[in-house]
Amino acid sequence: MILPPHPKSLREVPALPNETLLEAISRGGSTKVLTAKDSRGVEYVCAVSPIQSRSSSRAFNVVLGIPGDGAFAEANRSRNINLLLLGGVSILMLAVFWMAANSTILGRLSALFSAARGLAAGDLKARSGLVHQVDEVGRFTKAFDEITQALELREREHREAEGRIRSSEEQLRRLQTHIRQVREEERLRLAL
Repeated sequence: MILPPHPKSLREVPALPNETLLEAISRGGSTKVLTAKDSRGVEYVCAVSPIQSRSSSRAFNVVLGIPGDGAFAEANRSRNINLLLLGGVSILMLAVFWMAANSTILGRLSALFSAARGLAAGDLKARSGLVHQVDEVGRFTKAFDEITQALELREREHREAEGRIRSSEEQLRRLQTHIRQVREEERLRLAL
């Protein structure tokens, strides 16, 4: 610590910080904290505080300089630890949210997509197999299951109708065959 009688005498000491510090001293006023480099380029955190002497003609400034690395080492270490912890917690929270989203939404959508692929392949018995909840996905799965059930019912009705049509066609063929036989018998009987 150097207590010069006048700020200009600081220029004679080569190891003290640069013009930034000299300007802070020459401005006077209250205590200031600033960073400045010394003549070797080492950064210092400096505190400049004016001290009044008993005689008003002499003013002193106390300059305390600490190398910047030393001044901020604990704060930098604490910051780095906090950033690592924050990063770790962020990754953990991301994993938790991913698992929650997967179990609540993505898992249900996956089951629904599987059922839709089955329906596209022609499986009319394909259902989501999910509980129809009140949320959007639940309403969508309910609508999908109702659609597939309606398609299955219509397909069954269609097959039954085709069966009845085939049965009717068969009856019609038998009837036509019988009518031909009756006509042939009638023609033979009239020809005799």
